[in-house]
Amino acid sequence: MGPDVLQNRPIPNLAQGLVGVVPNLNLRMLDGKPTQSPSFNIRGTTSIGQGGSALVLIDGVEGDPRMLNPNDVESISVLKDAASASIYGARAAFGVVLITTKMPTGGKASVTYATNYAIKAPTEVPDNITESYPWAKAFSDAWSRWNDNGSTPTAINKTISFSPAYLAEIKRRWEDPSLPRIEVNPSTGEYQYFYSTDWYNELYKKNFGARDHNLSVSGGSDKATFYLSGRYNDQDGLFRYNSDDYKMYNMRAKGTMQVTPWLTIENNTEYSVQKYHQPVNVGEGSGIYRNIADEGHPLAPLLNPDGTLSFSAAYTVGDYYIGRNGIDNTQRFLRNKVGARAKFLDNKLTVRADLTFQSNDIGSQQNRVQVPYSRAQNVIGYTGTNTNDLQERKRTTNYLATNFMQITWRS
Repeated sequence: MGPDVLQNRPIPNLAQGLVGVVPNLNLRMLDGKPTQSPSFNIRGTTSIGQGGSALVLIDGVEGDPRMLNPNDVESISVLKDAASASIYGARAAFGVVLITTKMPTGGKASVTYATNYAIKAPTEVPDNITESYPWAKAFSDAWSRWNDNGSTPTAINKTISFSPAYLAEIKRRWEDPSLPRIEVNPSTGEYQYFYSTDWYNELYKKNFGARDHNLSVSGGSDKATFYLSGRYNDQDGLFRYNSDDYKMYNMRAKGTMQVTPWLTIENNTEYSVQKYHQPVNVGEGSGIYRNIADEGHPLAPLLNPDGTLSFSAAYTVGDYYIGRNGIDNTQRFLRNKVGARAKFLDNKLTVRADLTFQSNDIGSQQNRVQVPYSRAQNVIGYTGTNTNDLQERKRTTNYLATNFMQITWRS
């Protein structure tokens, strides 16, 4: 596969751009996050207990295609037969994916700039019942039939009280939209809700933007060549509040120099930084989607008249609305490969050697605080964690690879 397939496409990383493009390469995306990078599978499911992921080599060294600038790619090849193991060893038993980046070109320096702006939208959003009375009636009927003892529900999970009288009032206000959507119970002081809230509409944006900028410079002479590239990619988050924003920076410097008629030195330096904000929902320790299923009742609004969160909102989208809980992930990747190529005996004998150093630095900071809500006027409660906490994690992996005496003979 050549570079044309990846040009001017609104993809956050290389792996997502290869889905459905390379024959015999199976990629299954688990979600739509811009950080998502699936494993590369060539031969399908080969074992019950083992992974079966292909070996991915970038310029001859094992690497993560998620951190690679798609516009730096020159070619992608897939080796799927048994011969790959004879070349690359046991690690290549499940096939090999060879990714080669662009080489410097001699001649007059050329400058290329490309930009892309994309508007994205959720592919599918759950089509839930969000009208107040149809939802409340369905809930009441389902509860009574499940228990099958003639009783009626007294609460909707833990966040809203319920009764036949409340159901009748919901119907009355649903049939007359001019009536208020919220009241204060005179005996308890608690809010009574009659809304028709679409929680997924509160959670997601209708659409969001993504931008990609690429700049490359290449040139040189018959003795020395160079290739420089830089990329900035950012994507607005899908969530309406506490948005899951994404940014990616890529830089590459690649060059060759013919030191003597028989000796050529090559160097390839790559540096990438990926930043991603992942909002966290602290209600009961579950994720946002589980909490919407449990406590995202259409009857309750996001905000009470005094600006506080409703109890249902505090467990669900309200946590994002407050915007204090989340994980900031940062990954920095540095690789430098220096090599030498020597030719002897009228270029019949070629000897290669190279040294690669790469460092992968992964860090995250997680913030969690309690989420305030109100069930009654001037009464504040809290849900989520028992205490406010801050957690930092850092992991650095350094990798050194050498390759000496790769000999090629041409008769």
